[in-house]
Amino acid sequence: MILFGIILLLLCYRSYAAFTSSTRHRSVSSLKATKPQLGLLTFDLDDTLFPCQQVVDDADVVLLATMRDIGATGAQKNMIYQAMRAERRKRAKPITYSNLRMRAIRRVLASDPGVEVNTDAVDKCFDAWLDERQESANRHLFPGTVEMLQAIKDKYPGVCIGAVTNGRGNPLMMKKIAHFFDFCVSGEDDNVFPERKPSPGIYLAALAEHEKRSSTKISGTNIWIHAGDDLAKDVGASARRGAVPIWVQINEQLSDKPPAYSTATKAEQKKYKALAQRARSSIDEKVECLYDLPLAVENALLEAAKDLNLISNTPLKEGGNAKMAASAKN
Repeated sequence: MILFGIILLLLCYRSYAAFTSSTRHRSVSSLKATKPQLGLLTFDLDDTLFPCQQVVDDADVVLLATMRDIGATGAQKNMIYQAMRAERRKRAKPITYSNLRMRAIRRVLASDPGVEVNTDAVDKCFDAWLDERQESANRHLFPGTVEMLQAIKDKYPGVCIGAVTNGRGNPLMMKKIAHFFDFCVSGEDDNVFPERKPSPGIYLAALAEHEKRSSTKISGTNIWIHAGDDLAKDVGASARRGAVPIWVQINEQLSDKPPAYSTATKAEQKKYKALAQRARSSIDEKVECLYDLPLAVENALLEAAKDLNLISNTPLKEGGNAKMAASAKN
């Protein structure tokens, strides 16, 4: 009887040890599984990875040269932008930037009596502009762009990297950085327009592109980070869709004056200014040099872990996931 009791005690102890070991293993595995992971990293392009004004200026030079080659010897840059604004003013409904520029090209070509205006001529001019836009962006990438993207890929090999842009820039067409990107979503895309930034539609399209390439949706501990220079269109808009935003300010120039190439109306400018002011509360990280972006990404993930109480219960400043939860309540 005593022997039976000893055997039973030993069996109970072994079962208990196995249970506690299994529980500890599950707890550790659960912690590893719930540790925040960088699932998706998206970038704005213009003035985030390259200087937009420089790029558009270069493309305009090639455009004018092409227009003059086909006979429009009097074509000038200011004529293109005046025509674009005139086309924009006479339309109540949205129009793509590509369509707007092509209509402006047609207008300027038609103003020269020596030019036969047809679709082929317009397409040739626009294609020359677009090709140079990509080539110029590739030449004028901000310092640290390639190194930053390589560092991100090295540290987070499974991350999906995409571009979210309102314009026609496309990193998949830029030789220096094409191999880092999985997709590009543009406000010009048929399945997006007219839902350009800061509208939610373009960000939902980016999430859909991610889901095509990943078995894990962006939620909980699978983190989405968006990096961009525009407070309204990048920081605030992406945060409202669930991203942790990183504000990229390479040139540190904030101006109420729109760039020379802009066709935004005064009403739109006023709207974006108000949205930009509201977006300041959404800033999680800010970088003034792309070499610093990998560290900002690491900090954002660390903040997400703290917000999820995976590292410490120490009270923190309101960060990405906390802000998302607060905005969801509101």
